[in-house]
Amino acid sequence: MDDGSDGMTWLRLPGMLCTSEVFTAMDPWLEVGECRDLDLSGRSLADAARDLLLEVEWVPGPVGVIGLSLGAIVTMAAAAQEPDALAAMVLVSTNARSSRADQRAAWDASAQRVREGRFDQVVKDHAITMWAPEGATVPRVDRAVAMAEAVGADRYLDQLAVQHSRGDVRPALEVVPTPTLVVAGERDLLCQVERHEEIAAALPSSTLRVLPGLGHLLTIEDPIGAATTINAWWHETAPVAASPSLTTPAPTTRRARND
Repeated sequence: MDDGSDGMTWLRLPGMLCTSEVFTAMDPWLEVGECRDLDLSGRSLADAARDLLLEVEWVPGPVGVIGLSLGAIVTMAAAAQEPDALAAMVLVSTNARSSRADQRAAWDASAQRVREGRFDQVVKDHAITMWAPEGATVPRVDRAVAMAEAVGADRYLDQLAVQHSRGDVRPALEVVPTPTLVVAGERDLLCQVERHEEIAAALPSSTLRVLPGLGHLLTIEDPIGAATTINAWWHETAPVAASPSLTTPAPTTRRARND
């Protein structure tokens, strides 16, 4: 089947305490072209965004990014830094606002528990919130725990530092021309639908889709539904994303990458 990719390469960036499984769960049904999975990096949002842009520079041809949760926050920050760098974005289960004082206090408490050797308890508490309330079954919670354990305590502390450094990116999104799909779960406990509506309103070329009954990790809760939503949008959007104005960014100086 023609995937309508037009040479597009997609980089995929997962959320906090998540692995590429949040995307690979969709792969049997996803029809957007080549996908490459990345890990979150850096200890500040600015650094994480720069790292993503560096990866983009090393990919020939047009590049889109699919980000989930913190991965989508990093994607928005990258677009804010270089508005013409990305040919398309898919932002899933996310929030463009600054971190709140109560969130920072909770993250600090979690970090302290991790340093005290209680990472396993932090992970279990976190895993329950990743699903729609009625969908937090034991197998799903165990799946989230397994992803978090694969990420590990050290990388989790780095991710908390990135969360701490978040600013409000909404004003910067107003000048980002990138065609964007914003996907929300109706029952997301962490990033409510209203947060996605704000993102869609800020971006000049955006489409909002709210998936009924799903929570934060909607790509795992309903991988077929999530993939179908992305496919439908992309098949309509691909000709626009492939236009020269979006795939030929202004000349830049390529930065060195530390492999």
